[in-house]
Amino acid sequence: METEQAGTTRKRKDGQTVPSREEKAGELIPQGKLFSFRGVDDKWYSLTLKQKIFCQKYVETMGNGVQSAMAAYHQEYKVAKVTASENLTKPNLLQYLATQFMMSGEITPEEADAHLAFLVRQFADLSVKARAVDMAFKTFGRYAPEKVEHSVNEGLEKALDRLSALLP
Repeated sequence: METEQAGTTRKRKDGQTVPSREEKAGELIPQGKLFSFRGVDDKWYSLTLKQKIFCQKYVETMGNGVQSAMAAYHQEYKVAKVTASENLTKPNLLQYLATQFMMSGEITPEEADAHLAFLVRQFADLSVKARAVDMAFKTFGRYAPEKVEHSVNEGLEKALDRLSALLP
């Protein structure tokens, strides 16, 4: 419940300060040691500083989770692989990455491929993953071409038969 509102935060009856609802999706609001943001689903999420850095590096590297984890957490390659995999299943990080990808403006074909790869590799929302795999298969021509049945008009068929009979 809201009791007072000032700037980018509001104070609830229980005394907790939370972000106001006027913030744009994906805009980070410092809340102590955390950063709050509104996801694409209009729910509020929070990130730690290292999660924020991981997400920024993930967008910069066009979806390279291992490089992002190595930069954000200062880890070796093998540990960074595990960290990246774990991070890419967390709903708050997935929401922040989705808002960042949406706000990036124009998308090059390489970025579109990176976004598609991100969706195919994620494990949090399997229905999204299934649609992304379907889209990838269509993009790369992995499906057989659609069969098209042709029907011939009977009147046209008779006329063609008469013409072929007249021609030597």
